Amino acid sequence: LTKTDTRIAARNWMQANLTPGVLVAADPSTATPGSLRLIRLSLPGPGRPLDPERDVASLRRLGVGYVVVNGEVADRVAAAGDRYRQAARFYEELRRTGNRRFYRAANGKLAGPWVAVYEL
Repeated sequence: LTKTDTRIAARNWMQANLTPGVLVAADPSTATPGSLRLIRLSLPGPGRPLDPERDVASLRRLGVGYVVVNGEVADRVAAAGDRYRQAARFYEELRRTGNRRFYRAANGKLAGPWVAVYEL
């Protein structure tokens, strides 16, 4: 409880580095500054409908500038990629075509899942 969470570190980076009002898509359980416009992506899971916005091309058409990835979600999707094909493709395409501008993982000073911010 005495360490800063990686998701707070990501929020602080976005507050300092992103233009207010930019449109950001974010995985569940991520923190974003109130100065940004937000599309909250749905959590992939059994019996849940596919999220049509969990698609890089769709996000680009909507004018999304950045995507915030929660490693806890992305790692679970990767481990069950055969069951979550759409979400697995989404994360793979972000890695291939996005410009990763921020990344933090838990360490001696930070706790929580890894978090990344990709520019589209």
